[in-house]
Amino acid sequence: MSMEVDQHDMSEVFPVAVQGVLSEITTMYQPYVGKIFDTDESIVFEGIKEIKNLVIGNKKQKTNFIVLGVVPRLVFLIEDSNTSMELKIQSAIVLGSLAKGVDANLKHLLDHRVLETLCSHLTTNDLQLYEATVRCLRTIITSTERTTELLYINPSEIIPKLLENINRSSCTQECTCEIIAHSCIAQNHKDLLIKLDIINLLGDLLVSPIRRVKVKALDTLAALCYKNKEACKQCAMSKIKDKPLMEIVIRLLNESQPADIQMRAAKCLTFMFRMRVLTADSWDHVIVRKVLTRLVRMCDMESDPDQRICSAETLAYLIEVDPPLQRLAYICEQFPHKLEAYFKYPSVSLTKNEHNIKFFKHALKHGKQLHRAGFLAYASLLSNDEDIRKQVATELLVKHISESLIDPCALVRSAALKCLLSLSRSVHLLRTTFQDVGIWKSLLKLMQDFAQDINETKIISSVLCNLMLDISPCKMDLKAAGLIKTITEWLNVEDLRLNAIWIFMNMSFHAELALKLEILEAISFEQILQLLQDSDRDVIIRTLGLLRNILSSDQDKIMPLYGVNIIQACKHVLTAFSDAGTGHPGLHSEYECIRAHIVCILAGVAGGDGGSTVKTFLENETELLQQVVSYLMHFDLNLQMASVSFIYNFVRMNTGCVERQAVMIELGAVNSLQHLQTTNDTVLYDKVDKVLQQFQNTK
Repeated sequence: MSMEVDQHDMSEVFPVAVQGVLSEITTMYQPYVGKIFDTDESIVFEGIKEIKNLVIGNKKQKTNFIVLGVVPRLVFLIEDSNTSMELKIQSAIVLGSLAKGVDANLKHLLDHRVLETLCSHLTTNDLQLYEATVRCLRTIITSTERTTELLYINPSEIIPKLLENINRSSCTQECTCEIIAHSCIAQNHKDLLIKLDIINLLGDLLVSPIRRVKVKALDTLAALCYKNKEACKQCAMSKIKDKPLMEIVIRLLNESQPADIQMRAAKCLTFMFRMRVLTADSWDHVIVRKVLTRLVRMCDMESDPDQRICSAETLAYLIEVDPPLQRLAYICEQFPHKLEAYFKYPSVSLTKNEHNIKFFKHALKHGKQLHRAGFLAYASLLSNDEDIRKQVATELLVKHISESLIDPCALVRSAALKCLLSLSRSVHLLRTTFQDVGIWKSLLKLMQDFAQDINETKIISSVLCNLMLDISPCKMDLKAAGLIKTITEWLNVEDLRLNAIWIFMNMSFHAELALKLEILEAISFEQILQLLQDSDRDVIIRTLGLLRNILSSDQDKIMPLYGVNIIQACKHVLTAFSDAGTGHPGLHSEYECIRAHIVCILAGVAGGDGGSTVKTFLENETELLQQVVSYLMHFDLNLQMASVSFIYNFVRMNTGCVERQAVMIELGAVNSLQHLQTTNDTVLYDKVDKVLQQFQNTK
């Protein structure tokens, strides 16, 4: 006898219109659902097979059956000790199919303890049930990034069971590797897996005769080695059947291997190279001659789109911080031309047969991912060498970047930003192409229309640092767009503070008086004093750089407004660093850099057009003047240069110069300057000579 499906009172949950749809669904699928609630196992088995056939590849049908309550019944059947093994297997298969629907369906499965039920059957002796269980588990774990942590809620039980059963069949090998690869993200995950000897398990799979097993094993090894030095070291030391694991991976790069295996082997070796576990010989023989060339070759437009995406992304990571590799990539098999194709539609000439039509559609489907991969590769290729940028960075590329900065896809925007950051280091592009294309407009639109996460905003702030350089015509357009307010707000965000003050420093260089005053008003001296006490020395140095730029001209107009604060700031910093960073002769430490900036600021104050500014703010600062004079005999050349420049401005011919020269003579400046005439540095010698001439001219 069949059992009636428990019907809920839909009036309390759904609107009337939706209730009608649900009633129709219930009527249509009632016969199938009713069967799985029957007491006769043969009828239940028949019902499950019918549901399985209906839901395969049909998201709408999956949702319909989930709404009708099949999930709790399937869980019950798997957990019930009286259920036959075949029925348990079919129930697990249907759950796996239901998990491939929309996110709401997956959440429904998790809410009904499907994950716990599956994990409790990882110890089953029945191979078919175990395979169905691990396949369903794979579907759940790989569905979204939100499910990656689920295995590690109770890692001491789930992970060991998966690894213990990994070699039960080729199916379990594939599924287990895919589960581990997708969930192996955090450092504690990787530490646990290494402790459970996963590297040797993966090594055994790399010599499997089954191609899919090798592919999944390489994916897992790559996930384990990514930014994980310990895993990379273990790989370098491990042996599989008396053969070094590294040798096995390197052999998988051979051209006799399928392209997807070559690509994944190159990815593993790239991650190991970035962790610096490869020897110098390996660098030349493996990385340059094999990994780099294989990855470049797989960027061909004729390659599978998935391979092109992965190859470009891996190559971007390989050469990211290595200028020699960037130069090698530039000349390798016309790599820049291959990257250009990442922003083109696949050639229509490829669509002459059914296979190529599918290939064409597949490439179109991956358009956004191709753009992202292309931008990342460009970003690494163009990050350091200006000559390469001149040859590769065309106006068309800048236009692609400009369009992609406002792309709805966050991954494309982020990659375009990274590429823009690399290009923004080019003097030529800053002066010409960026302004011609109007890249600053897209950047402003990105800041206004999209809510960036902190990482994206950090890249934006880095780009703005370069766009605010004096050589960039975009500088004034960005300033006119009201950017100062936004940058001021960034000063209050720890991760953005350094770039924010850096932007202001660049903005103030050779700026007009109105802009300088606007910047000082926006920041306020209270905040400047806070910045000068920051724990990050770079923040202090850039803040001093800002004051230095502001006082490079218009001193006699700025000092009456802010002079007291400026002198107070200088004295505060010099006091804070009076005993810091003794260093060694010839070492230009951050402390000497800070002192040199202070002296340059004071030199700016002393460089006013008349004598009133100097008289008001410097003549009575005896301790400050004594400190500057003492720097003449400092071991640091830059600090000596700054001190000489200050004394030149302080004693130069204008009102009150005789009195100021007398102060310098009393403080011992002339004796120190005469001692500096023995220097071997010609620039310093010329500066000293000019200052001494000032003293002689007034006698």
